[in-house]
Amino acid sequence: MQPLIHKIFESDFFELINFQCQCNICAESKRVYNHKFSISFISRGNFYYHTFCEQLDAYTGYALISKPDYEYRVTHPTEEADECSVFSFSLDFYKSLEEQLPYNTKWFFNNKDIQSMLIKLTPEIEYLHKVCIHAIENNMPALYVDALVIEIVQQLLQSLNRETTQIIVSDRLKKSHIITIELAKNYILQNFTTDISLKDIAAHSFVSPFHFSRIFKTITGTSPYNYLQTIRLAQASLLLKSNKTIAEAAFASGFNRLDYFSAAFKQKYKVSPSSFSKK
Repeated sequence: MQPLIHKIFESDFFELINFQCQCNICAESKRVYNHKFSISFISRGNFYYHTFCEQLDAYTGYALISKPDYEYRVTHPTEEADECSVFSFSLDFYKSLEEQLPYNTKWFFNNKDIQSMLIKLTPEIEYLHKVCIHAIENNMPALYVDALVIEIVQQLLQSLNRETTQIIVSDRLKKSHIITIELAKNYILQNFTTDISLKDIAAHSFVSPFHFSRIFKTITGTSPYNYLQTIRLAQASLLLKSNKTIAEAAFASGFNRLDYFSAAFKQKYKVSPSSFSKK
């Protein structure tokens, strides 16, 4: 069955596509030729991504970064259809990127035997992705959206290194609880400015609080509390960049004490909120 492909935004250097698989059986796709540099955020489901000599296990919490001019195919290990938001970049952008690559990424971009790679997403990047989608859906200025996409690309490239390894999760756990993590992350991203509890997130994800904490850390590599805290700090950093006061940034990001916010911010970004704002 053909996937649903919907272009939701286009700028001078990229287009954003919502890709929804329509497979209802465990099936293998035909070979597809990829002719653009792309970054795919896995929103839902689980699939194996096959290229020249690789099989990548893609699910929530990862982005699939793909170089242009190669073939791939996809296998679905379960009957759960997958969904991705795909940033597909122009050839001129990719050429410009190659000319300005950070040193730590050249091992990937200059190696013709590696066509694609999964990058473990930080909560900050997941938050930026959410902000970008929200900006597009609300018709924010194109310049603002472009700046967000550039920031996403830069942070992903900073995460790209030889030591990057995927967290090993059993097929049984993925089959049972990938949707648990998807529900939990969506709930946190939509409610992080409020005083949400572990019980709230677990109830929304349809598991007990005890089992939820273990499942969340096993699949994501971090605790629910640390994930929530990082999202709040990412929001606060964006607000400080937009000239909000420290108090405004803290309270609008879900913190209810300025001293606690300042300590958490300094621990995360190695500078105080006031110094960060001045920069």
